[in-house]
Amino acid sequence: FGQLECPVPVKDFGDVRSSDVLEHSFSLRNAGKAPLALKGVKAACGCVAARLGKAALQPGEEVAVRVTVNTATQAPGQRTWAVHV
Repeated sequence: FGQLECPVPVKDFGDVRSSDVLEHSFSLRNAGKAPLALKGVKAACGCVAARLGKAALQPGEEVAVRVTVNTATQAPGQRTWAVHV
């Protein structure tokens, strides 16, 4: 079976101002012994956009998920944004 692995699944941006645009790439890897199909990415809210570099990974292959967060509509305070693969 394919096995999706994200070695560093969290990014802490520290203190940011409302209206900042945050960007980060998360690395995903197929740690399994068979090809793995990725059906897409889904952001948990409308202020987050996520792009997947490719839809299939061979064993040992990696892909980046580029995540952008627009904080313009976010109230002050600590926030967590999620992206599901």
